[in-house]
Amino acid sequence: MSQLLRRIDAELQVERMPTKRGELLARRACHLARLGQFIEARELIEQTRDAFPTDSHPHVSIWMMLAEGVLYTFEDLSAQGRDRVMRAQVLATATRDRTLIAWTSAWHAHLLSECSDFAGMGRALEMAFGACSDEQHEVIARACMVLANAYSTGGDRSRANHWYEAVRHHALEAGDQATIDALIYNKAAFAMAWLRAEVCFAPVDESELRRLAGEIASARNYQSLIGIRAVNNFVELWQSRLALLRGQFGQAIAGLSAVREKRPFAVYNFNQVIIDLEIAYCHLKLGNAEQAVELAATLHADLSLLHRDEQLVAAWLLSQFADIVPEAKAENSIGMSLDAARAAYRSEQRELKVVLERFNSLSPPGLPEALLRYPAQ
Repeated sequence: MSQLLRRIDAELQVERMPTKRGELLARRACHLARLGQFIEARELIEQTRDAFPTDSHPHVSIWMMLAEGVLYTFEDLSAQGRDRVMRAQVLATATRDRTLIAWTSAWHAHLLSECSDFAGMGRALEMAFGACSDEQHEVIARACMVLANAYSTGGDRSRANHWYEAVRHHALEAGDQATIDALIYNKAAFAMAWLRAEVCFAPVDESELRRLAGEIASARNYQSLIGIRAVNNFVELWQSRLALLRGQFGQAIAGLSAVREKRPFAVYNFNQVIIDLEIAYCHLKLGNAEQAVELAATLHADLSLLHRDEQLVAAWLLSQFADIVPEAKAENSIGMSLDAARAAYRSEQRELKVVLERFNSLSPPGLPEALLRYPAQ
């Protein structure tokens, strides 16, 4: 059992106030879901709902709505999870319960960022940081993670690392192993996502890829050590894509082939067609032209729901086959050319930078003085 769960259980042993017990049970369910213990999380939510009827304990119902949203998100990455968290935030705001507002806003910011709604993410983060107190380590870690990921998405590694350090501090204070695990993974994955998009403009530095290879390997080793299963498939996917960028095409084919049928992945950042395009590209680079052309020529899908960076990568991959597979053009799948995909991606990057400007002078809450200084640029 994780240190965080032990702390929550110890508090539940002595807590008698219904609203506080409901909060603790919701926090326990959220943590179980983030650990990949979905059956246990669902049973706890159902038991708590039965024990705390909505008409008698409205605050507990909101907490359970949040926990349910987190469960849906981690179990199958469904839109239902985002809907539950959004409704929980609206109801929390109406209650003026600062703890509820902080928690629901932080999770809402997380889900909005996953959908590239950066303006909404910024508003939710402002609410979360405005409502939380310095000792609420779990929720501060969640909000700081969202902001760190956003800075990394925009290529601002210095600010991203500063906020990741805040995540680490608060996660350690809370004994939250799931967040520490996610921190190790996110630092690598979001930096890799940015580099993967940048390679569609120009080659990336091999030293950066070596560093990220170490970070992704650390994430996988850490997950195996402590048994967190919720994001294992993502680590395998990014390891395979890193191999592609490093020119390790045989390794990339094996990894991509293994991960393409796994679940869960969200529709906005995963499509098997892109996996198959990547596999075809690897075959092309290995000199297996006939196999590459055969695979690339049969791919048809609507990729318009993907994130801008994934659309850009799809357009770039398709452009690699333009001379030998004329019909394999980006317009057929994402509705735009490679040049248009590049322009759309750069436009979104500019929009994200504008949103993040309001946080550039913000210090992470609850940090000791030694951690408040930004790292060297």
